[in-house]
Amino acid sequence: MGNYTFVAGKTTFIGLSPIYLPSVELNDWGWNSSIIARNNSSRTSQVNSNFLRQDGNWNDQRTSWIPPHGSQTIQNPTCYYCSRSAQAFASEDAAAVVQTVYSGSAFSDGSAATAYTGAAAGSTTMYLPFAVYAPASGQHSIFTVQNTSGSPANITMTYINRNGTQDFSIQDSIPVFGQAFYDLNTSGPKIPVWTYSSFFNSNGYWTGAVIVTSDQPITAMLTNYWNNWVVAYDGVSSGDYKVFSPSAERRCTNCDPNGGTWQGFSVTTVQNLSAYSGAYVTLRYINSTTGNTDLTIANQYLAPRAAKGFNTRTGGDVSASTYNVLGGAWVGAVVVESNQQVAVAQYTIRPTTLIAGAYTGVHAGMAGVSTYLPAIYQIESGGNWNQWSIIRIQNPGTTTANNVDIYFYDQAGNLTWQILDRTIAGGAIYSHNTKNDNPPLGHNWTGSMLITSDRPLVAVVETLHTDDWMASYNGISR
Repeated sequence: MGNYTFVAGKTTFIGLSPIYLPSVELNDWGWNSSIIARNNSSRTSQVNSNFLRQDGNWNDQRTSWIPPHGSQTIQNPTCYYCSRSAQAFASEDAAAVVQTVYSGSAFSDGSAATAYTGAAAGSTTMYLPFAVYAPASGQHSIFTVQNTSGSPANITMTYINRNGTQDFSIQDSIPVFGQAFYDLNTSGPKIPVWTYSSFFNSNGYWTGAVIVTSDQPITAMLTNYWNNWVVAYDGVSSGDYKVFSPSAERRCTNCDPNGGTWQGFSVTTVQNLSAYSGAYVTLRYINSTTGNTDLTIANQYLAPRAAKGFNTRTGGDVSASTYNVLGGAWVGAVVVESNQQVAVAQYTIRPTTLIAGAYTGVHAGMAGVSTYLPAIYQIESGGNWNQWSIIRIQNPGTTTANNVDIYFYDQAGNLTWQILDRTIAGGAIYSHNTKNDNPPLGHNWTGSMLITSDRPLVAVVETLHTDDWMASYNGISR
């Protein structure tokens, strides 16, 4: 089973990288998180999950045994009104996502959800391309930073507004293996005083990017709240000159950007990671069915470290009419290219059902010939669909991926279904919907997915629960 180390009454594996999970909510004002772990190996894996208080001290531990290619929801400790972080240590290669579900009286319909992917390692820089404080509209962000090291982490949070101006630089210290969260809607010593920003004073809101630097490795994630929905995405530790967003849409029966009837729209937020040079960015919108480029938005300037948003409904930082060429029934992917390295946060809102989801744009360095998706669903009863998954796979290379194989494993690790020998051209996407495509999983099925290919691929998943909520997460590629 590998090597062990014993620390203060808890057992932790050494020799394998842990999975870091910066935000786990336990009976926290209607929010409850589930850690869903997948064993990627052909041997049974022991997974020790440590739940940590903000000061980094151990709160509770759970030990799970996961069969080969199996998956499991880690049992949460009993805790009320708790915001925790977690580490999952496995004896075999593993992947994990955190899915957090709300039940209560907020968000109009009383339900919402988020998801994000656990990180295999920390970084001394984390980028959060999309952050907001907009009190009049009820929109705000909360971001969480986790110290993944055995030394206190001294961090600096730099706030860059959409005009490219640095508005704030705030320092903090996070204890060993500790966690801190920063609620932009709540005043405090480590939160900006918004009236000190001319951008906020001119607009009545603040939006931009946050860069977190540290003298120790950290990881981060951000949750953004509206009145009717909520999304979360992983912080980005590195960028590239070409970044892929495998899931985007523009769906409307009346496409008036200021009203209309919108079934779904997507926002691509692009941040220039260069501290010294402006970036010229081009976005290409790839049709999921035809593989054609239906829209190109070229030569968009981003100031150093700044971000801009491109919204298929309102236009964002371009005119809304830019997107008219996509029509009202468009689904596809976005490819972002730049002369400087960039990072991307991507989210989709479906207003008619009051649901939304987000994920992080991916680049070729994050792709792999094996991609793992720990949480996949197909649950239906009496013709009523309760929960299902939409999987979007993209080839970030220029060479066609042949022999793309997709394997569905139930939680016990049994191979339930497979799709073999698919082909995905360079830049193109392949989608599979466990409801509409209806693979023979039995309609009461929870499990995971393995995607293999002769070329590196990336994937994102959208989990839908009736019309109550949607939660998106990035796949884990090796």
